[in-house]
Amino acid sequence: MFEELKSYLGSREEFSKKSGKKVPMPPAVDRWVNIFDEVDVLSFAAEPIFEGVKDLTFSSRTHVFASHSAYFLRTSFYERLRVRLREG
Repeated sequence: MFEELKSYLGSREEFSKKSGKKVPMPPAVDRWVNIFDEVDVLSFAAEPIFEGVKDLTFSSRTHVFASHSAYFLRTSFYERLRVRLREG
């Protein structure tokens, strides 16, 4: 969200959907897995914005007010995460 609003610390106008250039992955990051719930208004897909990101969705099967942290309470979240991380 901050990058799309150009409020991200590293934001530059050259990176945009219009230009087709994605924001480079931060140098200190070796692997970036972004997991988001489509019901969570505070979560987002990062793959279209940043280079090297792998987006994964997870449905917490809850309502919008509980979705932001609900997946951390679900065993299935950790089971799926373990599988995805092993896949590379």
